[in-house]
Amino acid sequence: MNNLNLHNFIKLKKEYEKVLNFNIIERCNKIVQAGAYTLATNKNNRVILSSSKFPMQFSDESVKELLKIKWESPNDIKPTVKVYNVKDWYGMKKEALDTIIDFYSKKN
Repeated sequence: MNNLNLHNFIKLKKEYEKVLNFNIIERCNKIVQAGAYTLATNKNNRVILSSSKFPMQFSDESVKELLKIKWESPNDIKPTVKVYNVKDWYGMKKEALDTIIDFYSKKN
């Protein structure tokens, strides 16, 4: 891994730390993950899968509706849908980045 990629991981970790340190009570404080993706809505207000670094946040009421979605795929494999509190999701991702940064820092 080159230093540019390591720098990008470190930058993203700092951005996630800002989210974790931001203390405000939010109405939309849930992130819904389906498999490796998070859920979002597009400009037509349709639910889509997203791989954004900063996923869309939903209210409890919206999460209840999202969990009703019937997933369809050509091979009938349904993703595991999980709901996270915003702080938990960013904390989990920050820990993963810590591991990656630590691993690659030791290699250089």
